[in-house]
Amino acid sequence: MQKSLRRKTDALLWQILPTTKNGDVDLDGNVAIGDVRVVLRSICQKIELNEMQELAADVEKDDKVDIKDLRKILRYVCGKIDSL
Repeated sequence: MQKSLRRKTDALLWQILPTTKNGDVDLDGNVAIGDVRVVLRSICQKIELNEMQELAADVEKDDKVDIKDLRKILRYVCGKIDSL
């Protein structure tokens, strides 16, 4: 999917499912250590994220889920940063 088209699609999905938020990869309504675990397992190719999880995990908004996203979510969970 082209980047601009994906961004439009992502924006529509966020409007449809407003309870999903950045960093809430396990989709339980909270950003916590469980979300870090899910992203780590995804990066290590132990699990595959569904589309909603990918949207929540891509906190860097660069259309990929990688170590930069993991680090930012971990820093948020540990209280090192205030927002994602």
